[in-house]
Amino acid sequence: MIPHKVLNIRGYICTCLALFFIFVFIRLLEYQILQFHTFCFSHSGSWFLPFLWLSLLVGLSACSWTGDDRSDCPSGFRIRLQPALHAQIQPDSGTGVITDEIDTLSLYVFDAQGQFVCLHTENRQSLTENDYIITLPLEYKDGDVYELVFWAGGDNRHYRMPQLTPGSSTRDELTLRLERDGDGRQDDELGHLWYGHLRLSRIQPSELTSVSVPMLKDSNRFVITLHDTSGQGLDADDYDFTLLADNGRMNADNEVMTGDRVTYAAYHTESASETEPAATRTGEVSLARARLNTLRLLADQEARLVVTDRVSGQKVVDVDLTRYLLMTRPLFEESNGVELSDQDYLDYEDQFNVIFYLTPMGRLEALNINGWIIRLNDAQL
Repeated sequence: MIPHKVLNIRGYICTCLALFFIFVFIRLLEYQILQFHTFCFSHSGSWFLPFLWLSLLVGLSACSWTGDDRSDCPSGFRIRLQPALHAQIQPDSGTGVITDEIDTLSLYVFDAQGQFVCLHTENRQSLTENDYIITLPLEYKDGDVYELVFWAGGDNRHYRMPQLTPGSSTRDELTLRLERDGDGRQDDELGHLWYGHLRLSRIQPSELTSVSVPMLKDSNRFVITLHDTSGQGLDADDYDFTLLADNGRMNADNEVMTGDRVTYAAYHTESASETEPAATRTGEVSLARARLNTLRLLADQEARLVVTDRVSGQKVVDVDLTRYLLMTRPLFEESNGVELSDQDYLDYEDQFNVIFYLTPMGRLEALNINGWIIRLNDAQL
């Protein structure tokens, strides 16, 4: 049954009951005014008076005395957060992927003309207490259209958004910019970042409208590994791992704004070794491993991964990483029984384990991306 219809029915029933017993009470006063005091006390232990007062209280607990007038009820939205692509790819994943990664949320509200209305914020405690459902009260005006822009995540100290002024600022002023040093280098582990957008025009007077907002992941993490079989050994401290991308700023539509290049450097490096089965490679191999992150990757935009030998200055790896990530999309689709665009694939996958296999001469011969092998030749580099 429609929630506001249920509320109207309850209001009518409670109002009728209250009016009925008020009428009865008045009639009793008219005919038994002299016995009123005795009557009340003699029936104080019966069902009549408790039921009368209960009916009055229930009737008054509705938003108003009449079923059609609910002007004192709040209007606005009840918003549930949900991952945008997980329902299609992992139907049983629920909202866990979001609840695990969001500690703070900023919700920007704009009107139909793009003028800033208000900023609503949430923290992990309030989100958890309300099952990650946000209640957003908004004043009802006939024909109102609202546009909602969400940015949420974990540690947000690296993300900068402007202070907007209600009534004068516009949505064009809303951007998110990644902090970095004076040389454009960012070598910190970034907090998770999620983006959502809704345009709503179905707001009802004196009613909270329930909606869901699809959230896209705007941050990515990479584990980059150099894999050597020459026996000479690898030391992660001997290499500089960087990912260069023009994605340091995004607008209210989650579009990457060009001209804001960032050099993402490793926030963690380590050296390791492992023994591999003879069926694939023999002996013990050494590994140089680095962890990097980046903001949203675009299918039509280069993100260049460069690994440089600090001693010789030689570039051991210099590839457009986006190109190779997209080579694994058909394999992902076949494995999961789905069809995705290149951009949907990059927006869904937010963690990539990339292994670069080096020949004894230090040349790159193959990649392993999330378990899928890509063989290379000189024309592909």
